[in-house]
Amino acid sequence: MFPLKDNIPTDRTPILTIAFIVINVLAYFLLQRGGILSGPSDSGVIDYGAIPYEITNPGKQCDLAGERVLCEGQPGVSGEADEQPATIITIFTSMFMHGSILHLGGNMLFLWIFGNNVEDSMGHVKFVAFYLLGGVAALLIQTLIDPDAAIPTIGASGAVAAVLGGYILL
Repeated sequence: MFPLKDNIPTDRTPILTIAFIVINVLAYFLLQRGGILSGPSDSGVIDYGAIPYEITNPGKQCDLAGERVLCEGQPGVSGEADEQPATIITIFTSMFMHGSILHLGGNMLFLWIFGNNVEDSMGHVKFVAFYLLGGVAALLIQTLIDPDAAIPTIGASGAVAAVLGGYILL
């Protein structure tokens, strides 16, 4: 059962909630080149997704080798990965990427339903900080759980979970 709306009125237009939804949708279709029936390319996810191994091993990069993700410095891995965006950038780009249209749709549905109330309550500037810090915190927890993971972490789920937590507190 999915919620379709809530019954708490807002005083202001949720400009940033709408902006985050637009950014996520544009990132999926334009940056990732994802489609309705097909997901994004693996290479884009590797380049712009956050990989815990890269976070815990500064200066080391991961790259796609056939069907596997291999990282510099891992046992049995030699050579260097192709040039990629800095890890600090991928911490933020990863929270605007999604693995499929359903992944994107679910996150954006929950952001639309609950984000407007949280944004209205906090104000615009605090909401941006709250959303971004929620996404970063989720990534850091994921990294603490498996610091050597070479699997890219993508999606707005951590940021949206922070919004849901803020909504519950309201």
